[in-house]
Amino acid sequence: MGGVLTSLARKREPGNERTSLGKRKRNRGPHGCELFCKRRREEEEEEPLYQHPLQKRPCSTSAYIYKRLFEQGHASDVSLIAMGRTWHLHRFYLSQAGYFSSMFSGSWKESDMQEIQMDVPDPTVDADALDLAFGSLYQDECALSLPCVVSCLAAASLIQADGLLGQCVDLMLSSVTAETVCRYHTAAMRYGQEEIVMKCHEWLQRNLLVEWNVQLLKELDAQLLAAVVASADLVVIQVEMDIYTLLKRWLFLQLQPDHVWSDVGDLELDTEEWLKKEKHNLSPGCSLLSSSRVSPHLATPFQGLRRWALANDGSQLSSLLADRILPPHNIWEICNEQWLCLLNLERERRIRNVTWDNFAPWSVRCGRKINHNFLHRWRWTGFHFGLDILLTFSSQAITLHRNLQPYAPFPLVSMAPSFPIAFRLRVFITDQAGGLKLLKGTGVQIIELEREKEEVVLILDDCHLTFPLYISCNFLFVEPPQHSRDNWWDKSKDGEKDTA
Repeated sequence: MGGVLTSLARKREPGNERTSLGKRKRNRGPHGCELFCKRRREEEEEEPLYQHPLQKRPCSTSAYIYKRLFEQGHASDVSLIAMGRTWHLHRFYLSQAGYFSSMFSGSWKESDMQEIQMDVPDPTVDADALDLAFGSLYQDECALSLPCVVSCLAAASLIQADGLLGQCVDLMLSSVTAETVCRYHTAAMRYGQEEIVMKCHEWLQRNLLVEWNVQLLKELDAQLLAAVVASADLVVIQVEMDIYTLLKRWLFLQLQPDHVWSDVGDLELDTEEWLKKEKHNLSPGCSLLSSSRVSPHLATPFQGLRRWALANDGSQLSSLLADRILPPHNIWEICNEQWLCLLNLERERRIRNVTWDNFAPWSVRCGRKINHNFLHRWRWTGFHFGLDILLTFSSQAITLHRNLQPYAPFPLVSMAPSFPIAFRLRVFITDQAGGLKLLKGTGVQIIELEREKEEVVLILDDCHLTFPLYISCNFLFVEPPQHSRDNWWDKSKDGEKDTA
């Protein structure tokens, strides 16, 4: 009590006044500021500041389980031995995978064993992939990388780890490129991943003739290439003959796997030199694809060619006969079919009813790469039953124009008042890896082209166009024939076998 009275009786010194809230009032005297600062420093020295100790971020439950149980093997109740490594794991977590769920719940001898020798028959699976597959059962997500994604897919398929399997599929779907497409397709076929198979097919249909390289041609197997070449969705830059030229180079690389090349130009020259040597060893009337030098499976991609689109140009026809890759009697059969179709055009072969089933295998494929945003107009080479179509591209629309003015290569132009055709146009843009960024198309349509009349077939002014962009076209000028186009040459009809 005395202390309180003494405090109340204390003479208030300058700079010691306080407000009703307990705060010091700033002294207006000449030395008030100095006294305030001095006392403030003394109080700070007498009253040590409370400092919060540095706190470590708590480890998440998932990370703790992974480190403590999987990496350190704490309280393990089963050991797995495979590929020279041992994992001390837990039946409870392993049972998330179908492989171990069946093993531990059935009447298998391993269900009660403390140490299990695991057989890994798949050569695609390595020890690191198996370690990641086991670890995925102890955590929510795994850190996958592109170089190991195929082996991880194999390991996840082996132990039936659905979570890791889904992560592998997602990563592969988002990383299909020229370097990965063949490897991904092979893995997807082996492990039953249909979504990846379709993604690889779509990428190749869109990019094979746009961004091909020598390594890609070497890696493409015949079955996959045959499916891509036969597809109506294959984007052909220019005309069908470009597909044949690509297949010719592919065949050379398959038959000469040790060949060393420096660039694409050297590949073209080396292919022609190789073909000259091969033709010297063929008997008259015999083709390379029907000879003993070429395995039957290597001929399957050539069967997907639209033969009627190869025989509509004189220079192309001469090249086909000179190469002697395709059987010559089949080439002449194509010419006979085209001639008969032209004779019966008005009576039997006019376009009437078209469905996707008969449009897809019989339509002519062609296309164009547009590098800059200005007006483009062009025609594709070849005789199309007297129909000369000019295609015009602008940033607003794509139009078809039926031209009646004869030009030098094909002076024969149909003067019919109208000419029905079936067509499909697609405009698309890709990213640097060949992935699809924009796609707009017409679907399959039938249009009556009148003389010297221009028809708008696709509006583009509502699209944000970037360049380069690609235009892919399918045209059907006559009613499709009734017979199948599969196996369009018969080796039994080919000339004598080669004598070598």
